[in-house]
Amino acid sequence: MVPAADDEFAKDLGEFDSLEALRGKIRQQLLAAEERRADRETKAALVEALVGRPTSRCPRPSSSVT
Repeated sequence: MVPAADDEFAKDLGEFDSLEALRGKIRQQLLAAEERRADRETKAALVEALVGRPTSRCPRPSSSVT
């Protein structure tokens, strides 16, 4: 049997005074997880762009230099 999603359920978890407080915490955690995912994707794209970039090379010395 699934418990009712109400204030009593939230209070039984020990950390929340109401169902709204529980929902707020879950919402906050989901938003934080989404931010971390977006940061990972941005960093991965940056690394990919840098790895794919041609490297600069020093010019070869001229063979006429003695």
